[in-house]
Amino acid sequence: MTELLDWIKQNQDAIHTPAYIYSERILQNNCDYFKNLFPKNSKLFYSLKANPQSELVRLITEQGYGAEITGEGELKVCESIGLEPQNILAGGVSKSISLFNKFQEFGITTFVIDSKKELDRFNDSKLSQAKTRFLLRINPGKKMTGISMAKGSQFGLAAEEAVEVIKKCSNDYLKKFAGLHFYFGTQRLKIEEIKESVICIDEILKLFLESGIEIKIVDLGLGIGVPYKIEDIELDRLLLKEFLQSVWNSSAWKNIEIWSETGRFISASAGFFISRVKEVKTIYEEKFVFLD
Repeated sequence: MTELLDWIKQNQDAIHTPAYIYSERILQNNCDYFKNLFPKNSKLFYSLKANPQSELVRLITEQGYGAEITGEGELKVCESIGLEPQNILAGGVSKSISLFNKFQEFGITTFVIDSKKELDRFNDSKLSQAKTRFLLRINPGKKMTGISMAKGSQFGLAAEEAVEVIKKCSNDYLKKFAGLHFYFGTQRLKIEEIKESVICIDEILKLFLESGIEIKIVDLGLGIGVPYKIEDIELDRLLLKEFLQSVWNSSAWKNIEIWSETGRFISASAGFFISRVKEVKTIYEEKFVFLD
């Protein structure tokens, strides 16, 4: 922070405010830390919904990350920085046939499917004839701590429903099924909240195994939060790393290719909002600051 403030003082006349300034060093540190939470052969994605500024996305993808996108606007950002389609994961909910076709025309091959109706649209699009694969997003049916995207949310399929969907797939579409997608919540600042999700994922993987369904890929979003408020305490990074290493070393994850997505964790703490004070006003002994 001191380094940033010194830079602002030295360049204040050249800075047009209001503006956001991002630290490339903090971005890289966050990318490195998140990467080291997973085995070396894991595939990681930056979720553009966190911040889709093209230069920011370029810097993050240069660190070895792919891009997780949810719509045509984010696709255009990937195209503008020259990101290869094999490094893009198409997520989001309620994707239309026209959007599926747009993704296919660009060359994207991997998709997250959020519902049975979305899988039907996937099958009715150009993707049915292309060399593509999909992950099914699972809703665990229980409310999670932190900002929950599990029970009570619109996301994903029930685990039992997903099992039935896969069992009813034809052999052609069964070949396109690659694995499961989990994202149960966001803005988590306690390691217990992340442990809760991983334990739940273990239980769901067991259900699929007992049903005779092979899971090749598991894409899990950890939902690591950022301390915004004064009372917020940053998640213990060392403890999280130690916990996850013990998970990956367990027999349940031995033959699974691990993917993960992150957004806010990488980009938010690297950004700073810069503004100029236009006026300071005191009324009834209270001070108010006006910005440009």
